[in-house]
Amino acid sequence: GYSLDFIQAAGGLDAVASHSRELAAQTQSSIQRLKSTKFPDLELLSPDHDDLRSSIVSVAMPPGIDVREVIQILKDQRFVVKNLAYHEGAPPVFLNALRVSYHMYNSSGDASRFSKVLEDVLENLSVGSE
Repeated sequence: GYSLDFIQAAGGLDAVASHSRELAAQTQSSIQRLKSTKFPDLELLSPDHDDLRSSIVSVAMPPGIDVREVIQILKDQRFVVKNLAYHEGAPPVFLNALRVSYHMYNSSGDASRFSKVLEDVLENLSVGSE
């Protein structure tokens, strides 16, 4: 169908997956930089080893930062992010973490903008929590 033709035109499934993982790696690198320079309690939850990386990046917020506020601000900036939860039975347990995922329609610029907006949000919310 049309969807498969579109993916093939983009280089095929392997190319799409590789592109998405590269964007995730770019975001993970930015999160690690934020952790080492400004937010030591920011926690990357996704595997950052090349063999284990997917297109999804999950990150836990530092104490005092409510992920729901972060998500709302990111959504206002036109990012699609989700609150991270696990489902060991019902109801789901929501963590103070978010996830962002990349696909073929995202660019390196999208990943850079996400990282910059996340940094700005964390800085602004950190000032309010002190």
